[in-house]
Amino acid sequence: MSAFTATKAARYLLAGSVEITCAEGVVEATVRGDTGTWRLFREPDRWRCSCPAWRRCSHLEAVEKVTQP
Repeated sequence: MSAFTATKAARYLLAGSVEITCAEGVVEATVRGDTGTWRLFREPDRWRCSCPAWRRCSHLEAVEKVTQP
């Protein structure tokens, strides 16, 4: 993870831009980012983001900061 990605993730969390929901055993998240609102889906072993980033994105980083022990 880059320092830039970590900084953006922290900013999203502090701004209240991360929303996590659980309904009928399905966990999803929404992150209001700089260029849009992105949906994240929980797979058995990791999160996936709908944004077009090729690498690990700040949206994933923000969600993982509040969902992993």
